[in-house]
Amino acid sequence: MEQLKSILTTACMLSLTIGLCNVLKPGLIFDKQLRFLISLLFVLGLASPILSLKNEGFHIAIPENAGQERTQALAEEMQESILHQTGKQTEAALYKLLREKGIVCSELQVRVHIDEGQCIYISEVSAVCDQTEYTCEILRASLGEEVMLHVSEIGTEIQK
Repeated sequence: MEQLKSILTTACMLSLTIGLCNVLKPGLIFDKQLRFLISLLFVLGLASPILSLKNEGFHIAIPENAGQERTQALAEEMQESILHQTGKQTEAALYKLLREKGIVCSELQVRVHIDEGQCIYISEVSAVCDQTEYTCEILRASLGEEVMLHVSEIGTEIQK
């Protein structure tokens, strides 16, 4: 508000000065030079209060680490989403594989992780199926030896 008042006061004073200079000018000899000088004074007079807005705290303070915190939160959220989607898609593919092999599977759970090297890997698979041994063979052949399998059949759990 103070800045606006300063701008309006400056504009009024410059207008009065310009009017006074036009009345007192010594004829047409210095007309172009006087108009140039008056225009320059008018522009500088109006620009001065506007430019001082920047120096008097008319800015928004943004914490230094605000962007980093938000970026970190988004990265973690994205990582969780990727893990969830990867787990669900892997479960669907394993359900399909077991069904094609003639195995009835009532429950299947895949645990997916991201390691330090940012690689996604399957750490554990839990299944409730009708043919436990055959299910273990198929899952081992598909997923590898490093994946921990928990395959059970109506209350009995076999860990391979």
